Amino acid sequence: MRRGRKGVSSVVGGAIIIAIVFTVIFPLLIYYQNMLSEYNYEVLKKYREEAKKLSERAEVYATLTPTGEIIIMAANKGTLHTTIERIYIINSDGSVKTVLSADITLPAFSDPIYYSTGQTLGSGDEVDVFAISMRGVKIVSPTNPLNTSKPPLIFSVLLKNLKTDRKYEVSLTVNTVKDLGGSSKQVGCIYTGSGCSDAVTQSFINRVPQDTRAVTFPIWPGNYTLTIKEYQWSGSWTQESSITEVVAVMSSMEKVYDFSGSAGLTPPSALKVKLIVPQMLVADKPSGLIKRYGIVSAKMVIYYNRTASEALRNVHYTVSCSGGVTCTIQSVSPSDVDILLPGEQVTVTFVIKYEINNPNTITMTPSITSAIGEDTGTAYSKTGEAVDVLVCRLDPVVGYKVPVCA
Repeated sequence: MRRGRKGVSSVVGGAIIIAIVFTVIFPLLIYYQNMLSEYNYEVLKKYREEAKKLSERAEVYATLTPTGEIIIMAANKGTLHTTIERIYIINSDGSVKTVLSADITLPAFSDPIYYSTGQTLGSGDEVDVFAISMRGVKIVSPTNPLNTSKPPLIFSVLLKNLKTDRKYEVSLTVNTVKDLGGSSKQVGCIYTGSGCSDAVTQSFINRVPQDTRAVTFPIWPGNYTLTIKEYQWSGSWTQESSITEVVAVMSSMEKVYDFSGSAGLTPPSALKVKLIVPQMLVADKPSGLIKRYGIVSAKMVIYYNRTASEALRNVHYTVSCSGGVTCTIQSVSPSDVDILLPGEQVTVTFVIKYEINNPNTITMTPSITSAIGEDTGTAYSKTGEAVDVLVCRLDPVVGYKVPVCA
């Protein structure tokens, strides 16, 4: 009887243990498994959110209109869309100037979007600007601190291979664009040294073949139109070509344009040498001398075309005579030219003593005997146009001397 009871007790105990396992342990294991899955899901979700934060490439640039209104240029350079929820404008003393609920949606790889803050920056004011995205990312404007006297960017225009004797005008103009609310705004500002302007033009005349010039504009971020005009002189400046480009500027940049100018004239082709001397000279014969002589002041004009390919150094010159006459140069002023620049003209004065026996037509020839190219080191020379001069003699006639030319 006792043995039967013991057997029944064992069976009942086993059943109770099995019941406990199925009713308590298994649900606990299932609950733990679910909790672990939910925990892993939340961790993964948090990780993805942090990864998205790190992948966010939204940019915010605080800029000005020509009238001093603060404009926000927002762009997205990343693959994730985002939204700018708030914009903070902080005074230089750390106090909050304003907080704006912006709600600026930026699709992936979006072009700049313009947001008007309605806040104006006065002379002497300075603020810092930052934004908060929908993922909680703080985006600081690279133009901080923003003020009206220190432009944060340089817009540079590099003009290469410029043509000689051309006038170039480089203009930068602030464009009018639509802001997020649909209003028309001039976005950008060009610093003039005394304040903001919506348009600035710089011009120059190029005198050096294949020269390179850089034109710079200190600016604030914005939307601009760049215009380059080339003029040629034909009694007045006539426009020959024009380049126009619209650019959204958010950081300092350089634009390069090539005008394919020629190398210019070689120095011998660019040089013109002219002698200015009286067309008739008179030679006298003082007592005791056999030959007749005279002294003349001649002007040599050296013109160097401004289209020349290089400047000249150590320029030396002379005047020679032929045709039955002996010439002696008594003085030259200046004695030489240290440097002759393209477009420059030099006048040289020669004092020349000439001697003849009989009346004659002589030939006087000006020439540059030597000059060195400043860039190439090449030696150059140039012979000018010869000038024929009639030389007469003075003969005594009844106590007077009269010129005899034949």
